[in-house]
Amino acid sequence: LTKVCECAFERCSRLKKIVFLNGDKPLIIEKLAFCESIVESISFPSNLYELQNGCFDKASILREVIIDQNNPYFKSFENKIIYKKSNLTQENHDILAFCLKDVNSITIPNYVEILSESLFDNNWNLCQVSFSEDSKLRIIGKYAFFSTSIHHISLPSSLTIICEKAFCGCRKLTQVNFPKSSNLQVIEKNAFEGTPIEKITLPSSLTQICEESFDSCRELKTFEILNGSNPL
Repeated sequence: LTKVCECAFERCSRLKKIVFLNGDKPLIIEKLAFCESIVESISFPSNLYELQNGCFDKASILREVIIDQNNPYFKSFENKIIYKKSNLTQENHDILAFCLKDVNSITIPNYVEILSESLFDNNWNLCQVSFSEDSKLRIIGKYAFFSTSIHHISLPSSLTIICEKAFCGCRKLTQVNFPKSSNLQVIEKNAFEGTPIEKITLPSSLTQICEESFDSCRELKTFEILNGSNPL
């Protein structure tokens, strides 16, 4: 087996457990492969090579994702969170690739540089996110926190890009903090759309705020950008 195609197990209403055996060729799991299935446990082999974004979309009963310990690209934490290496030359797993919907709080390890697209989207249980003081996070991917229940978040200084709709629909998000030493450069379109943020102070490193980044932020009363040398 080398590929599980798009929507392969979509809406499987009785399938509870899937185990992939180790193979010799790279295994690719395409987007929506397990969409809306009621599978509870999935075990991936040592030859798993790619998990496409959204492959577990709306698999709301999924409680366990196991990665073979000999897999060179992926590793799991408590069978709930999946980390990935962007390439095999990386010493650490620098991409946070997947998280189960029953996780309500998480501390992002300092070696993670990228939060993948749709990472926590529609996880209504998630209410607390924190980062290590020496975080290396650079990118928050599209829809990463879409429609989660986080109340506030303090972003690390290493962050450079907040991608499209990263925090869109976070109906409880009232506070977003950036350190004065922030390296943030770009806030993409609709990044904070529909959030109840009341006040925000953006760092001087910022060079681009894209269209509708704060669209429908009806509670936003104070918007400040610190003075800096970068042209905005």
